[in-house]
Amino acid sequence: MLYYILSVKYLLAFPLYFKIIKDKFVRDEFFMYLRNDKCPLNGWLSFVWLFRNYPEYRNVLYCRFSDIYTKIISVVYKKYNTLYLQVDNNSIGANLMVWHGFSSIINARSIGSNCSIWQQVTIGNKLDQTESKPRIGDNVKICAGSIIVGDISVGNNVIIGAGTVVVKDVPDNTTVVGMGNRVLNNH
Repeated sequence: MLYYILSVKYLLAFPLYFKIIKDKFVRDEFFMYLRNDKCPLNGWLSFVWLFRNYPEYRNVLYCRFSDIYTKIISVVYKKYNTLYLQVDNNSIGANLMVWHGFSSIINARSIGSNCSIWQQVTIGNKLDQTESKPRIGDNVKICAGSIIVGDISVGNNVIIGAGTVVVKDVPDNTTVVGMGNRVLNNH
């Protein structure tokens, strides 16, 4: 713990901590990450612990805050280089949780609130349609290895199973698996 307190490197992130605490939307997300990992620390030290140990969280913050200070901080605290996160106009809803963001590309038009995305997920445009990005609804779970491409909408309360390829709209309250967007159940 003394390491965190004495490290000048972590003091550079102090203003970012205040930006998080002032913004209820981002503060709730911060506490969600802490609860999910059972962080042993409180206050400023919990932020340092999370910022140090979770590069996925750093990438989400860097996408949310696009000011000059955040760009400078991203030089000191590197982005998770295998997680690409780009959402048009920073239109990300509250509580985006990226689990093990290894080898993931998230390039969407929008992402709703309370979404979870696992590793090796690809969300983006088709090769011949550079502006055709997916829109992800609220309460969506996108499991490992899923691919979502094109100008499509994924509805609210949707679960996309591991390894599923989604190329057409997904209605609300469904679970989708496999290559043909097979609906398992409506919930």
